[in-house]
Amino acid sequence: MTPRENPRRLRIRRQHPILRALESALHVGYYVIMATLFAVMLVLGIGSVVNGAQPTYWGTFTQHSCGFGYRGGCQPVGTWVSDSGSMVKRDIQLDGSVDADSTARASYTPTGFNNDAQNNIVHVGTFPGAQSWFPWCGAILIAGLVVFQSRKWRRINAGRRLAGHKTSPS
Repeated sequence: MTPRENPRRLRIRRQHPILRALESALHVGYYVIMATLFAVMLVLGIGSVVNGAQPTYWGTFTQHSCGFGYRGGCQPVGTWVSDSGSMVKRDIQLDGSVDADSTARASYTPTGFNNDAQNNIVHVGTFPGAQSWFPWCGAILIAGLVVFQSRKWRRINAGRRLAGHKTSPS
């Protein structure tokens, strides 16, 4: 007898009502989290489109101290000097990390969407232009994950309903 023909394999126990409620709550939580992430990606994507072709200046950031960063880490604070030397920003934060010599290649957008309220932040140049394409890729990925997971849960529930209607030997 193959595993597919095994009647015990077809028998699925009915789920306890508390477990069903917990499973439903977890599904709702998943959808709420994914909807929130999707909304954040849309806001960032729309912000980058609205921001448009704002001037971006490249230069060198030199770290002088550490500020309080996310999750208690070090937020590099220092001086940014443009490549031409015409712009200097002091006591500015870097949204990344510095090299071993306490410097980093960084960009500054005076009217950028991803800046802080006082416009005191420069961005590392790891992925130039990522602020324009990354949010849209993230939104597509999140939408794909939601569709994939909802179909998976639907197949599982259909299998449970189907197994509940079959008669199985005791």
